[in-house]
Amino acid sequence: MIPKDKLMHLGVGAGLAVVAFVLWTVAMRVPVLASHPVATAISLVGLLSGGQTEGTDRLDNLLMYHRGLAPLHGVEWLDWAATWAGSTAVALALVLLGLA
Repeated sequence: MIPKDKLMHLGVGAGLAVVAFVLWTVAMRVPVLASHPVATAISLVGLLSGGQTEGTDRLDNLLMYHRGLAPLHGVEWLDWAATWAGSTAVALALVLLGLA
């Protein structure tokens, strides 16, 4: 029997993989992104990880609220954007340096 926690991680990983595949498929149809696939992948990692982190924090807060407890996390969608911006800045720097 697989523990519930591990099944949840499995589900999140599978869900992120599907989202990543869809985003990658769309991105590779955009010529400027397709010409720099490594940089595009780096940027998408930031997009997905930022979204996953903020989504998980939001879910944790909702569960705490329903238990009558105070939320544990600050959830700001600008944090998601900042995570994505950080990975995109690195991706852009790698392109400008001719490394990606």
